[in-house]
Amino acid sequence: MFKILFENAGKKLKAVAIAVFILFVIIGIVAGKIASDALDPSMETVFIVVGIIMGAISGWINSIFLYAFGELCENMRRVRLAKEKK
Repeated sequence: MFKILFENAGKKLKAVAIAVFILFVIIGIVAGKIASDALDPSMETVFIVVGIIMGAISGWINSIFLYAFGELCENMRRVRLAKEKK
């Protein structure tokens, strides 16, 4: 019953990594907007751009490890299946 949840985990991890990156960029935009409202509303564009940049960098750093682990899982699955065919 729950077997389908755990099949092809590598592909699912890679999809989650992409979602994490997008989420971090969105959080960066929101954080930039909140910071501009709290500190200096006249510099809204600067805060939003900094938020996008920081969100993209931190999202990339977090998601690259998750994506790489998903890739590793997929490659190990291929190796195991190839070995079973022999």
